[in-house]
Amino acid sequence: IATGVSADLRKKFGLGLYAPWVRASGSVKYINYNDGQRDGWLYTAAIDAGKLLTERFSVQLGYRFERRRTDDSVDIPFLVANFGIRGNAFDTDAHNLELNGMYQINQRLSLLLGYTFRTGEITSTTMRNSEIFEASDAIAADGVFGPDRFAYRISADTNIFSAGLSLAITNRMSFNISYAYQDSDA
Repeated sequence: IATGVSADLRKKFGLGLYAPWVRASGSVKYINYNDGQRDGWLYTAAIDAGKLLTERFSVQLGYRFERRRTDDSVDIPFLVANFGIRGNAFDTDAHNLELNGMYQINQRLSLLLGYTFRTGEITSTTMRNSEIFEASDAIAADGVFGPDRFAYRISADTNIFSAGLSLAITNRMSFNISYAYQDSDA
């Protein structure tokens, strides 16, 4: 369950269909998971710019900063005492640079294509693995995926490719389907 607030300010530079626009936005959400150690705050700030290039094709370029902070982190005393590694594996910061395109196939159906380069921290889960643990800057027991599993945080660069379709059902509602492929290098 996520509850929060968001603000969005958009400015169009000129009149008409082809005028470029810029948007600044931000949000603060509290996310409550079934697992308490993931509960916490998600902060985002973004700036985007876009333009309709032809009657059917538009592009958008944007930057987004994400910060996630959990309420409770559970340290593993041995790791803190011997290696200085804390248990806040779910606290992350990331920067995203996004390029998106939309092609309007007909009045109701649009094709969406996107690319995002994300740099920052990611959290993943593994069984005991000394090589991964040595590269991590935070480790926490993670029973969500079974016993003897550990969440770890590392810095990574991620390429995200996405494609989707958006079908307008009414003037205010659409059905969307998309696929995203993510590849991280840590």
